[in-house]
Amino acid sequence: MAETNRKVFDVFGSIFLLSQKLQYITDYELGKHNLTTKQFLVLAAVDTAFENPPTLNEVAMVLSTSRQNVKQLANQLEKKSFMELVSDPSDKRKVLLKTTEKNRLFWDNHAKENMVFFRRLFGDLTNDEVEQLYLLLSKLMASFDKFYYEIRG
Repeated sequence: MAETNRKVFDVFGSIFLLSQKLQYITDYELGKHNLTTKQFLVLAAVDTAFENPPTLNEVAMVLSTSRQNVKQLANQLEKKSFMELVSDPSDKRKVLLKTTEKNRLFWDNHAKENMVFFRRLFGDLTNDEVEQLYLLLSKLMASFDKFYYEIRG
């Protein structure tokens, strides 16, 4: 049992270290294009996690951050013409986030560069190992989500 506990602590620490290193590496790569990892996450969430343009609160919930943080990032992306902030037609108090054509073209034009980046990050893993990691991370994310939503409400 003690060995199992030690491995859980090691996994816990490794997740934090991986997170820090991934953000550092990704900030470096995206910085070449005047973007940050957090800005990328907002763009990715808006484009992939919702069928319709989401509100600031909805994106904040998906990214486990605050509405204010998402608004700040969205404003930065709007200045770069990667995103539009528009009033919700059904409730003018709500702000909806929409990515732009410039955003789509940017990622389309950098698709090969992005694939090189991902191959470099995951190049030491076999396809089977990536699949196993995906399944394990999915289980872990589901477990974390239960805890997160219990706390956040």
